[in-house]
Amino acid sequence: MKLKYEPHTPRLKIVDQYIRELFRDELPDGIKYHNADHTLHPTKGVVAVANNIAISENISEHDRELQVSSLRSQLECWNSGILESWVLG
Repeated sequence: MKLKYEPHTPRLKIVDQYIRELFRDELPDGIKYHNADHTLHPTKGVVAVANNIAISENISEHDRELQVSSLRSQLECWNSGILESWVLG
């Protein structure tokens, strides 16, 4: 059973909103893979899968927040680099 991921702390809610806005405002139309769903889909996205693994491994709430926050930061840097290369060419 896949768990539906939702940001579970105030900090993660802020990061989630920022990434969603970044994709909405900066990602060119027609991108099929590196898009908001790839990163943020509530059951299949990279963040949701990492969160589910952390839950299955009994990672503490605090450490899970750090893990998910770190992963989101890494994805943001990766996807921002992709955005820059597509937008700035």
